[in-house]
Amino acid sequence: DGAFDEATELAFRPDPGVRQVTGVTYCVGGPGATPHILFQGRVPAGETVFLNLDVVPGTYRLRGPGAIGKAYVLFAGQTEGPRRSGFATVSRHSLTGPHEALAGPRLSLQIKNEDVMDHQVMLELADRRDDIVTAGYVTALSRFRAQLASEVLSEGVQLPVGMMAFLTVTLADAKKLREDLGEQEARDAAEAAFALAAERVGTLGGTAFKREGDVLTSAFFDPLDCVRAGLGVLGALRDDPRFSDVLKFRVGADAGSCKALTEGGQIGYAGLAVSHSATAAQLARGDDLAVTRALASEVGVDLYLSQNQDWAFEPIRGTDEAPEAARYFRIRPIPEAAAI
Repeated sequence: DGAFDEATELAFRPDPGVRQVTGVTYCVGGPGATPHILFQGRVPAGETVFLNLDVVPGTYRLRGPGAIGKAYVLFAGQTEGPRRSGFATVSRHSLTGPHEALAGPRLSLQIKNEDVMDHQVMLELADRRDDIVTAGYVTALSRFRAQLASEVLSEGVQLPVGMMAFLTVTLADAKKLREDLGEQEARDAAEAAFALAAERVGTLGGTAFKREGDVLTSAFFDPLDCVRAGLGVLGALRDDPRFSDVLKFRVGADAGSCKALTEGGQIGYAGLAVSHSATAAQLARGDDLAVTRALASEVGVDLYLSQNQDWAFEPIRGTDEAPEAARYFRIRPIPEAAAI
């Protein structure tokens, strides 16, 4: 539950040049400060607390700092069947919740403290919400990297990220390019091309978080944004006369779990999804976006590709006999569509 892409409690402080802010200590866990927390209170030793909450149907999480573990409470709301209240227990060794979904006009739950000491417990919404600003979403925006670059994780801290998409842009035949153009001209052309790619990524919902030599890696909170950006980068580099005749790029993408960390003084990412996007780029030909099965299977991506007539979607030869999870696919423009 501490996943970076599910954290919701972000704090912003005005720059001292705008106005001074006096820091004070307050509780960030109370229902008034965090609306997703529905109840927070103390359960005295050996006693029972009765909750009767007016909430929407969904999944709720019961936890507490003094208890080991957590329990989930499913609330079905008003149904045609009988009302069902729930019973939970808490102690320093365990926390248990109801074994079946609760039902009724209100969520009715008893929490019994079976310990000889008091325990603090809270009930919070566990369902993902579309209107929250998560740490994973914010740090995948280029504006965050540009304006709040100093906001990083503590050195050595790595936080799990449940889902992030990555785009790798690699300059192909870099050695030959330097031989043909000369070291300086080749470097200038590559720098301008990578700057264009990073700008395109930023306008399409991502952030370029790492540049190592002839490889640029970007992160996206939304897998569909990653695919759109990959196709957008291909189009921008292809249509720019400064690069179209002299530079060739391979572009690949993947989506999956990873780790968020501080790298080079800024938020970065590491894990298989990052390396798989680089592998996909190596499989690309230059006129296409190579993607993994994981990225192509994302609901938004799958729907987008099935409804878009301008792009062909096909397996990459050599990987089509691999296990399903290890297959790669090519997204390329259909010649007739590209000519229009």
